[in-house]
Amino acid sequence: MSHLNSTLIDMVRSALAAGSQLELHTLYYMKEWSAFLQYLAHSYRQIDDHAAFASQIEQVLRGSFGFQKLRREDQTVANRLVAAVNDYAAIIRNQPLSLVDTTGFSWESVSRALAGARAAGIDSNSWDASTLFTANDRTLQNAFGVLLQIPELKAELAEVTGGGRGNGDLLARIVKDWVNGASLAEMANEHFR
Repeated sequence: MSHLNSTLIDMVRSALAAGSQLELHTLYYMKEWSAFLQYLAHSYRQIDDHAAFASQIEQVLRGSFGFQKLRREDQTVANRLVAAVNDYAAIIRNQPLSLVDTTGFSWESVSRALAGARAAGIDSNSWDASTLFTANDRTLQNAFGVLLQIPELKAELAEVTGGGRGNGDLLARIVKDWVNGASLAEMANEHFR
């Protein structure tokens, strides 16, 4: 439990030491902050009223990792966190936060994924099973390209393709081969020699 209590404290202090103004929406790319932002979005959605959430920020934070300990140790930093959460609530106001709960991504990552999908021309018509898994269809490559930009997935997807920045083309070819019936041995030989 002490590890969980110190997590929030360490996160806030590290962000402040790095020169951050504690603008939470700019920290989403770090896993620990993404999890905290998801917690805030979930709490905001549960309360379902901006004014009520704003008035209950400290109560919401008390249910988080280590806010009470942070308040005891450094009142100024705790107050900055409360202000930052209040600012973040204004950012996520009127956003489709159910997507945060269903994806496990922060709102910033959800927003980035939606924008990336739009930019890549991916829409509901893109998921036609009769063409999606064919060699000439680029939808999966484009989709993996978008997913490789999402901090909550980036490292894991990149690891599958040998690390680095990841390879959406390779990921798409693996999925297509699998869907089209290739054996594990065939896929290993084709993609991981």
